[in-house]
Amino acid sequence: MKQFSEFKTIAPVMLDSMDDVGIIQVYDDMYDIHRGSFKDLNGKYVMQLIHERKYVDALCLFSMIENHLWEIRHGVKYRHEARESGGFVPDHLNRIPSRFKERAARVLQTKFRDLAVSTQQDLFELKELQAGKELPESKWDLRVTVNGVTMKRL
Repeated sequence: MKQFSEFKTIAPVMLDSMDDVGIIQVYDDMYDIHRGSFKDLNGKYVMQLIHERKYVDALCLFSMIENHLWEIRHGVKYRHEARESGGFVPDHLNRIPSRFKERAARVLQTKFRDLAVSTQQDLFELKELQAGKELPESKWDLRVTVNGVTMKRL
């Protein structure tokens, strides 16, 4: 998890210094890039943003996904459609949800590890061991494969 320490340190500080307009702009920019697939953005894209060092974008997207912020998902689409047609954008769509920054920081601390582990295959070192010998201790689960078939352990 050491490779994510910079993200986990910098992203909340940068997000905390932003006002509602700046945060809304992050979501609007993401929507402009991914119009048809914005609602389908997932943890893999969060990890891609982190690797591109777009830490605020990654934290905003991760917060939207994990906190189930439908008001942001739909608000972004509505703002975009209203601006394209020259229509009016209601004030409530130009504000972030209450306690957004606190919720983003909390989800980063409580759920990011699960995302990192589930999307990073290189976090684990797979070793081939000889049959009949004692298995080494591991704080992670061991996967036993026999002739290419993963065995269930009792």
